Amino acid sequence: MARAAHRILAGIVAVAATTSPAFAGETVLAPATKWQVDWNDTSCTLSRAFGPQDDPLIIRFERFAPGNSFQFLLMGQVFRHTDHESRFSIAFGAGKPHIYDGKVLTGTVGETMPTIFIPVSRLVDRKDKNDEHNFSITPAMEAAVRSITLRLAGKSLRLDTGPMNKPFAALRKCTDNLVQTWGLDPQAQATGMRGPKPMTDPDTWLRSGDYPTAESVYGKQAIVNFRLMIDAQGKPTDCRIPRSYGGPRFDRQTCALLMDRARFEPALDARGQPMASYYINTVTWIMR
Repeated sequence: MARAAHRILAGIVAVAATTSPAFAGETVLAPATKWQVDWNDTSCTLSRAFGPQDDPLIIRFERFAPGNSFQFLLMGQVFRHTDHESRFSIAFGAGKPHIYDGKVLTGTVGETMPTIFIPVSRLVDRKDKNDEHNFSITPAMEAAVRSITLRLAGKSLRLDTGPMNKPFAALRKCTDNLVQTWGLDPQAQATGMRGPKPMTDPDTWLRSGDYPTAESVYGKQAIVNFRLMIDAQGKPTDCRIPRSYGGPRFDRQTCALLMDRARFEPALDARGQPMASYYINTVTWIMR
């Protein structure tokens, strides 16, 4: 069952998919490591390094629940001169490139690793943007994705990933285990008629005026992934931050406002009866 994947905007301009210009040359990077799946009680990550061992480019897929979407991180010294004004595009396999023109979120992982953060992405885009519930990325679709192409600052890099079906099968197993640790039945959640349905547009839950004051003064930005636990009456009972990049004030502000403003019609099980469930989404805090 697909979960809602709306972007919540807090002073944000949405990123659009379009066609990117052709590049004359392309550097192909072979894998430097095997795929690695890591998990804790809030998230699952799938990562791999490409290129030379002494200067690798590392990619990381992050999921915080079952579903089609993921957060995507690109890490490496090749991104050391990239900032939020950089023109950047990414294509999974033969899919249509997504252009992030002046909307790249950058930072570091650890103290020194330059990183590009893509808050919400997926291997295959649905054709009908309004058919999120019935859209599912199949193992065959994942197997057809054998590379990831990055275009940045006039350079084209193609990561030779190989078929993505087996790595993503391991990621799905991990996220199913996550749901179980939250006290929910993964099978009941997967076969339910629907997940929690927002009673108001999620884009209205947070507003530009909600930006934490100190962070706005210094122009700080953040990506905050959140999980709301929703009871059988549709009421949020808990807010957790599986992963965030930006600082604790953004985390506290996000959860406080969501618990106050977010309201849902409850999830429905396979028989159409209300059941407890969860709602996963991402807030991207950017100064206009």
